[in-house]
Amino acid sequence: MNKFLLFFLILYVGCQPSLKDEQPATIESIAKVKYGTDIFYLSNKKKTYTICYSQKEKTALNPFPALKFFVYNNENAEVLFEDNLTNGSIKWVGKYTFKVESVARVVSIDQENQSITYIYDVKLKKKTK
Repeated sequence: MNKFLLFFLILYVGCQPSLKDEQPATIESIAKVKYGTDIFYLSNKKKTYTICYSQKEKTALNPFPALKFFVYNNENAEVLFEDNLTNGSIKWVGKYTFKVESVARVVSIDQENQSITYIYDVKLKKKTK
């Protein structure tokens, strides 16, 4: 009888959900999964939104490193926006807006500049060029 009760006790405890599984993911844990190391953070002035980005240093072998980033809502613990650009830069330009710029790798004489520039409003969740 004792073995029978012990078996059901072990089964009951083993089937209980773990508290660790119920914890929301933090910005750091999301960043580590997405980018590994070399992660940087830029928060807006109110610290309600954070840009998490990763960009390797320019080298002779990689003169146009990729800029990978996502925007995190600190109050709701959610990723709002994500992008990936070659040779880019990112900065906050307002309380709720940031600017992204990317310069084309090589532009020949007969091509126009293929740079990408946009502003993203985190409140409106809208990208404008």
